[in-house]
Amino acid sequence: MLLYSVLVLFTYLINGFIKNIVMRPRPNVTHLTFADGYSFVSGHSSISIVLSVTLIAFFVPKIKKDVLRNCVTVFLCILPFCIAISRMYLRVHYFTDILGGWFVAVTYLCILYLGFYFIADRKRGKTHDK
Repeated sequence: MLLYSVLVLFTYLINGFIKNIVMRPRPNVTHLTFADGYSFVSGHSSISIVLSVTLIAFFVPKIKKDVLRNCVTVFLCILPFCIAISRMYLRVHYFTDILGGWFVAVTYLCILYLGFYFIADRKRGKTHDK
């Protein structure tokens, strides 16, 4: 839970930083829900990717039954798409905002993974210098 909280906090900070640089206004239509601030990137889309990947990496492997593990994995893979569709349906984001949010989340998670991989290799005595 602590790991996920830290991941969400940093995702939120990265999204806020990007939003304040790009300053893209939200779609100029009547929104079906309240939304303020800038549009690009979609924070909901970013956090849904972080949630899904975190749960698939740490929670799903602990499920003993294959059928349940597969069902949870499929659900977690579909969840970000459902959230993305809802953000466009509510008219608070453009499609490119969703793609940007996903890109930010995937990039962030890849950098973290490579960083942890590099640190783990260093602790084991492996070096990547050539």
